[in-house]
Amino acid sequence: MKVCVIYERSKTGWSAYPPGLPGVGAVGQSIAEVRKDVERAIEMHIADMTVDELVEHDTPGEFAELLDVGPPIPDEAHRELLRRNGIAV
Repeated sequence: MKVCVIYERSKTGWSAYPPGLPGVGAVGQSIAEVRKDVERAIEMHIADMTVDELVEHDTPGEFAELLDVGPPIPDEAHRELLRRNGIAV
């Protein structure tokens, strides 16, 4: 099952939540930590859902998409941004 997850940076770290699953989320110091915790939270939430709830879990009127805008980020800058945010390349 694929679930859209929104990641947001804060002054103290990161937070993540799936808009289609109200009440589910995670916070942490790094993206890797938050990703692991939000995956676990989603798995626990889904395990408690009925079949009808699973079928209707989408939130109508909300969606996410990736837009390709502006010039591409140079590879070196992209790698540095990933490194700073704790993402292994």
